Amino acid sequence: MAGPMYPRNGIGAAPSQGTPSPKLDDLNKTAGIIDTRLKEDTYPDVSDLISRLETDQSRERTDPKDTHVPFLQQDGFTDMSATISQQFDSLVCKSFMGFLPEIRRAWITVDHTLFLWNYEDPNSRPERDDDGEQIIVGVGLVKPAEGVFLEQIQHLLVVATPLEISITGVAVDDAHYKKLILYKTDLAIAADNVSMVQIEGTEEGRIFMVGHNGQLYELAYQSEDGFFSRKIRKLNHSATAMSVFIPTFFPWGKTDTVEKIAIDKARKLLYILRKDYQIELVYLGADGSGFTRISKTKNLSTDAQGKAERAHGRLDDRDFMVINIHPLKTTESTRFQLLAVTSSGHRLYFSCFDRPFEGQQPTNLKLLAVRDPLSTQNHGNYSTEQYPFHTTYYSDGFLLGCKVLNDEVDRLVVTAPNCGAISQSIPKHWVEQCDSTDVKCRTQDIAEVIQKPRNLCFEKDPDLTFNELALQLEYPPKKYSFLNTAGVAHYSTLRPIDILCEALNNTQDFTKAKNLFN
Repeated sequence: MAGPMYPRNGIGAAPSQGTPSPKLDDLNKTAGIIDTRLKEDTYPDVSDLISRLETDQSRERTDPKDTHVPFLQQDGFTDMSATISQQFDSLVCKSFMGFLPEIRRAWITVDHTLFLWNYEDPNSRPERDDDGEQIIVGVGLVKPAEGVFLEQIQHLLVVATPLEISITGVAVDDAHYKKLILYKTDLAIAADNVSMVQIEGTEEGRIFMVGHNGQLYELAYQSEDGFFSRKIRKLNHSATAMSVFIPTFFPWGKTDTVEKIAIDKARKLLYILRKDYQIELVYLGADGSGFTRISKTKNLSTDAQGKAERAHGRLDDRDFMVINIHPLKTTESTRFQLLAVTSSGHRLYFSCFDRPFEGQQPTNLKLLAVRDPLSTQNHGNYSTEQYPFHTTYYSDGFLLGCKVLNDEVDRLVVTAPNCGAISQSIPKHWVEQCDSTDVKCRTQDIAEVIQKPRNLCFEKDPDLTFNELALQLEYPPKKYSFLNTAGVAHYSTLRPIDILCEALNNTQDFTKAKNLFN
């Protein structure tokens, strides 16, 4: 840390004598202590932490078995709105649901009726749209493109049926998300009997969709019809050059079937997960308006097995099924950009750049590391091999996944950085903790509750992203919501200070409590 600066003259000038003043000595000592503490709180890049772990696998560990304190707790359960529950009784064909966390709503469809339910206010009446006659198969909330809609429209609600895809403007009427204003538009286009099962948007307002036929589409729109373009168009990014001349009911050639997509809005990347469990990287351009295919994995299962074996892990090729892909935030890592999760809980970390990301174009999608799933079977009856994951959510090192135990119960498993153990390790390396609990009904979607720091002027240092120990007094505990047909289950994770309190309250042996952070 640089030494203090002194003015040449006047108040605060440096003493003319060679002996420094006691106050300046104290100030320099204080600055040195603060600098040391900041360095202790700072973590290396997560890729370095994991690579150090793989170099010496004997370092790996999870929670001490005899001092395990659950860090996952249920905060309550919100029953499904009675209005929606009554509609379930008259269900004829299909029902779908998911979260729209940007507007604090869950969307639920019952045949041709769409509900937007404020699950944070159980007494509120859900917004309802039943103007159409076709079964609603997909819903997405995206950011609008600039200059196309009214200024008050903050989001676009994209609703898909097998026959039509339509766009509705959405505005939030107050800061607490109590009221929504929906603006009907004339933007609609034929779906050609393709059900859009996933709808995602970019920061620039582009809309990408995955059809049930395994093809990738884009919904392009503009304020007015042009000479050579319509106001709204549906583009097929899976189509070959010749297929545009062939009617849609004729099969033409073989295309790679798309299972799921994920968009990295900060780096302007589109990831495509295919049904053969290969992943493709697409660059959307520096301005977000392009579509350049960069790279695709060819033998991901074999590559992952090789990485797992070098890390003394295990990965059965027969069970290798990638079920979800999660872009990492720019604050999480400069070397890792994508996390893929398999049905067994293995985590695959990818890089897209030759050098740390600084806004340049990606070069290649490369698998860099594989992490084994953690087990909490020492603290209960859970075993990682018994049941496959069917849905996952990831953010800032926390991975939440749900497994189906039976028709009535899901098992929620949470894996998170053990910041106390990481801080104590020399040199610092990756240490994790794991917890699990049972959730009623099958989980349809997972969302994190958006929370602000207690001090609104606080700016998080990117080097502290994974160090909850250093941030625990600035942020409230992380909160998550789990949507199912019965309602929404609310869970939170305990911060290190909360875990310490639990340990002290539940043990008479202080040594055991101390071991939690060693």
